[in-house]
Amino acid sequence: MKKLSVFFATVLFAAMGFASCSKDNGGSTNDDNDNGDGNSGGDNVPRVTQIVCESNSIHDGDGYSYTTKLSYDSQGRVINVSSDSGYITDTYTYSYGNGKITVKEISKYDDDLNGSQSYETQNIATLDAGGRVSQIIHQYDDESYTTDIRYDSGGYMQEASSVYGGGNYIWSGVNITSTKAYGFGYSAGYTSVITYTDKTYTGNLFLEYLTYVIESAGEICVDTQPFGLLGFCGQRCANLPLKVVRTYSDPNYYGVETITYSYTFNNDGTVKTITENYDDGGNDNRTDVITFSYE
Repeated sequence: MKKLSVFFATVLFAAMGFASCSKDNGGSTNDDNDNGDGNSGGDNVPRVTQIVCESNSIHDGDGYSYTTKLSYDSQGRVINVSSDSGYITDTYTYSYGNGKITVKEISKYDDDLNGSQSYETQNIATLDAGGRVSQIIHQYDDESYTTDIRYDSGGYMQEASSVYGGGNYIWSGVNITSTKAYGFGYSAGYTSVITYTDKTYTGNLFLEYLTYVIESAGEICVDTQPFGLLGFCGQRCANLPLKVVRTYSDPNYYGVETITYSYTFNNDGTVKTITENYDDGGNDNRTDVITFSYE
């Protein structure tokens, strides 16, 4: 399994907002709210400045807490993301220009055997004519590999793949309702079925990349998430998810996982808290409560 950083591990269990979109009426794409580089984050879109995730295991009572902060430039683009768990700190710096987005990560943590440790990674994304990420080059130490992303004619992501595997995304109307993962050492992979609430939400982050809607399509989400989270991977779904049911092809690996979501809202319609309940049918059950702050 490839490295999963603290911030993106945190937000995989978080849920953020969505703006309503539709294939029939043209929907909401990166370009509809373009702030200069294709990012959905115009002046009138509520911008998240902090995410706090509190997680507790149902069985053993163990828990953790992460605080993630986001900062923006004058065009409303994310330029810095920092996450602190008290054990690991991650800092992500975004730069834009010449049809590319570069994300540099510096991660620092304490190792019981070796003391303070740090490492640096870099992801360079190439944008297509519609402002969508078409390819990402990942660099870590001497390792380098590429993720390719494919869209349909409407800008809806269909597949993301690398040498490590990939994910396919099936849309029904305005939402991703099924995904399939392949590779990653999961034998024949797994499939997910996603159902939604009737709630929509206007915000600058794309919910798919903060919940099991995209994560359910495999570890490839870790590759696309730093860009898809900010609206650079095509159309977004229209509704807030209600349930994700993931079934592994090899029942000896995990079997069935069920993840359910509930929400509270601020007066302006932005998500205040999200509660995520994860149940793998065994001992790895937990409840996450995520709280959001806005500008």
